[in-house]
Amino acid sequence: MKLSNYIIPTLLLLAVAVVSCELRDDGNRVADITLEQTSATLEIGENLQLSAVLTPADVTNPNIIWSSSNVDVATVSDGIVTGVSEGTTTITATTQDGGHIATSAVTVRATAPPPTDPDPAIPVTGVTVSPTIAELAIGGTQQLTATVLPSNATNQTVTWESNDNSIATVDNDGLVTAVAEGSATITVTTVDGGYTATSAITVTPISVTGVTLYPPTATLLLNNRMQLIAIVLPTNATNQNVTWSSSDNAIATVNSNGLVTAVALGSATITVMTEDGGYTATSVITMSMPIGCNDNTPSWGASLGTVSFYTNETWTITRNDITQTWSDAVTASGCQKTTFTASTAVATCRSNPDFPGDLFSWCAVVRFADQLCPYPWRVPTNNDFRDLDIALGGNGFGSPATVARVNNEYIERWGGAFGGWTGMGQGLTQQGFFGTYWSQSQHESGMHARTLVIGTDGSIAPQMSNTMSTGSTLRCVR
Repeated sequence: MKLSNYIIPTLLLLAVAVVSCELRDDGNRVADITLEQTSATLEIGENLQLSAVLTPADVTNPNIIWSSSNVDVATVSDGIVTGVSEGTTTITATTQDGGHIATSAVTVRATAPPPTDPDPAIPVTGVTVSPTIAELAIGGTQQLTATVLPSNATNQTVTWESNDNSIATVDNDGLVTAVAEGSATITVTTVDGGYTATSAITVTPISVTGVTLYPPTATLLLNNRMQLIAIVLPTNATNQNVTWSSSDNAIATVNSNGLVTAVALGSATITVMTEDGGYTATSVITMSMPIGCNDNTPSWGASLGTVSFYTNETWTITRNDITQTWSDAVTASGCQKTTFTASTAVATCRSNPDFPGDLFSWCAVVRFADQLCPYPWRVPTNNDFRDLDIALGGNGFGSPATVARVNNEYIERWGGAFGGWTGMGQGLTQQGFFGTYWSQSQHESGMHARTLVIGTDGSIAPQMSNTMSTGSTLRCVR
């Protein structure tokens, strides 16, 4: 047999053996690797688990080799990265099978300080108030101060309350205001815990310190009246009550409101006294007889009989800051004056039965003023006449403008205005054309007095004068 016959089969066997070796089953090989976190941040000392994903998932050899590019920044073991110091490093995962790699960029930052819990709330343990006692005059104020305990308590909020707001009130800041005389308790309450403290407030009246009286002196015609004005000091004093007295009630009387009436000739001292403190003030009133009028003068007249006042209507005007209300004509029935007996037309003091109102001499008017004009009405002054003219649109002396005002607005309401007038021993004059009205103002000539004259034509003359014995009509004003 040739040698070739042995060599060729042998080579074939070797080839078969080699092929047999290459076809050996080694399992599933790694094809790729990825990391779920391609970047990450952690703090010094903090650990982070990196997760690798192999492809295919069922590889035979899943072993991975982990490494850090800068172990001074972070180390890695089995995919667990540990922060060492601030900085950056690259964590690499390499498959043992095939040497496939994946990386994650890791940043290490300084360790943040652990969170600190906020200071726990400090509870309130009590409260005080200052002052604990206070005395106030009506209208006065007092600031109360609340101190919450302890001073560093978390909730310092308090509320304020008065047990009697009619005596004293308190606002949200603890300011107390005195309202009326009496006692009240102010309470402060903490919102945290409901602790309370109180302050006792006593409200005292405002005491009177004095009184003044106006006018301090005055002259008053017989039977006339005068209103005295008392001013209690201070003006906001709690007790404003006063009492009045006259040093001689036979000369002058005074009522509980300070209204003085002249009774007889002479002087009297009117005293006002405060109920609180007994302070006094005085006014010296001298009662005088009108010039030209005395008990022996016939023009005084006799008994007035029954006086009727406000028999029809009042007449009111408000204009140019002037407000006046005038009475209807004053009537006296049964009058037996001696002044006008010379004429049968005025034998009973009545000018005309068709016109209400009697004629009076000026002396009779001032002598019986308190009967003819009951309080608060009064016999008008010359200034009242001038105000009337001005209120009607005039200039205080009578004017054409006044004539128009009277005609257009008021003349028909001035009932009983035109009874005329008469002189002593004379018959009735200007009946139905003019009405003349006495004032309490005496003319500077001595034997005359100021009058107001209104005519049916609307004319008005506020500063006329007649002799005191003349018979004229009376209207009262207030």
